[in-house]
Amino acid sequence: MSKRELLYLETTGHPNVVMPAIQSAGWQIHVARDSNQAREIIDSHNVRVGLTLLDTTHQTERDLFEVWPASGRMEWVAMLPAQDLESARLAPLISEYFYDYHTLPADVERLLFSLGHAYGMATMARTYQRHIEEDVYADEMIGNSPAMQRLLRAMRKVANVDAPLLITGESGVGKELAALVVHERSSRRNHPFVTVSCSAQSIEALMQELFGDESGTADTTRRRGRLEAAAGGTLFLDEVAELPLEVQARLLRFLKEKTIERNGADRLRVDVRVMAATRANLVREVEAGRFRDDLYYHLQVLTLDVPALRDRERDVEQLAQYFFEKFAIEKGRNLKGFSDKAVEVLQAHDWPGNVREVMNRVRRAIVMCDKRIISPQDLGLNAAAVCGRVLTLDRAREEAERVAILASLKQTRHNVSRAARLLGVSRVTLYRLMDKHSINT
Repeated sequence: MSKRELLYLETTGHPNVVMPAIQSAGWQIHVARDSNQAREIIDSHNVRVGLTLLDTTHQTERDLFEVWPASGRMEWVAMLPAQDLESARLAPLISEYFYDYHTLPADVERLLFSLGHAYGMATMARTYQRHIEEDVYADEMIGNSPAMQRLLRAMRKVANVDAPLLITGESGVGKELAALVVHERSSRRNHPFVTVSCSAQSIEALMQELFGDESGTADTTRRRGRLEAAAGGTLFLDEVAELPLEVQARLLRFLKEKTIERNGADRLRVDVRVMAATRANLVREVEAGRFRDDLYYHLQVLTLDVPALRDRERDVEQLAQYFFEKFAIEKGRNLKGFSDKAVEVLQAHDWPGNVREVMNRVRRAIVMCDKRIISPQDLGLNAAAVCGRVLTLDRAREEAERVAILASLKQTRHNVSRAARLLGVSRVTLYRLMDKHSINT
């Protein structure tokens, strides 16, 4: 069983006599002398409880206020001289920010009980928050189409394999959201998810953003890079194909060695899972000499391909309804929903901008709608386009197949064996087709 980890923020300069007893009780103690050290410990360790010795100096208070935003779902326990409980400054501080407090000299047994209980409460809070976050992120991965269900199954598989992940797909399909859901379902969920846009930045700016800078000049003193900020968690590289070759070389070195080197500093080991996304065809980029082949092979250990919306058209109405409910509440609009004609044009449109286009058109419609029902005009779509819609043969066959299965199940009151006989296929084949079309019995 791994040891419970505790952060001791020691800003008073007085060593604490209870530390050996806490360590003997099975705690791993990380000591920080100031707020910078405390934040680094929080970033790189699974610390759930903080302990500090309060006094009436302002330094302790300043350090705590700098640490609290980074401490997230940690619980804090304070120790202080009994007379300081009357302090007009410390009493409200303890009441507002601390799980418990102990007057000096501390009762070791009571302190250990308090720390253990604080650890349990922090763990419970993290678990509860994780479930909420997973539900929130997963709820935005909307769709019952076969293509979307295949993606969701693949995401569950790659979540717990701690290896680089390459996510491909057109602009607007939701590659970053897919990466975030994978992160939230992985063992790194309690650590940062840090995003870096690889496009439209100079080589120098990207180097500093990714790897940091410690050259000592007035404007770049001790600048942490995004890789270091993602310690313990996930670094997401958006549009990785646009990285300059010089930056690609540094990234490749990190993937091989798991260390970074800030300008003007020694090498630093960093534990980070790298996920990258691109709308480009990386094989063609490699062939054209714009992307390193060795970096490509390091990034594509695991892959996800997020489908375009035209390949999951059954999901369009569901997506539109999701964004309608979200933005109608946000904008305070009392609207009923979409007209039948609006639903038709939603399903007929090709959606070159994918999910992002659905979101933007629905948001626009909620703002522009003068009645309680959203029309095609509110969506900025042409109702006449519905009449000219032509299905591909593959899509027409798929739709006809789905309609036939639903009709046979309805006629037989969902008796799969009888429905299979009506359709002239085996029961096993019907189950396979039902799974393909996401049809439940």
